[in-house]
Amino acid sequence: MLTVSQMVLTELEIFNQSIRDSLDGKNITNTGTAKQSLRVTQTGSVYESIGIFYLEFLDSGRGKGGKPPIHKIQNWVKTKLGVTDEKKSLAIAFAVASKIQKLGTEIFKNPNRGIELDKKIALLKTNISNQLAESAKLTVTRELNFFLNKHK
Repeated sequence: MLTVSQMVLTELEIFNQSIRDSLDGKNITNTGTAKQSLRVTQTGSVYESIGIFYLEFLDSGRGKGGKPPIHKIQNWVKTKLGVTDEKKSLAIAFAVASKIQKLGTEIFKNPNRGIELDKKIALLKTNISNQLAESAKLTVTRELNFFLNKHK
């Protein structure tokens, strides 16, 4: 039987893998950086799933308004579109940033196109809760059986 710590770490790894699967399955991943950034950490009794800062945009998108950082979009243009010429990649990045500023991203307009973290977090909570309940039930049953056998 897994310890509680092992169980939580395993469930968080499954959670991270479900994010990677969504990135691939919905063709959200472009550079692979988001998938590679996912990791699980433990500090004492605190467990965390950590990833790159822009995972929130891959989940809920970005609404219209302020212009996103051009240099980050330019890196995306180079990687995703294969445009290596500096001037061309900058021009494309500027056009993409302007469109995002004006309209927002597709994920923002249709959240089902994102990684749907809310659903994944709800499933993670359910899985951990169910496993903790099962583990507690097994422990209590084992202890009761031990006590009853000892006092026959």
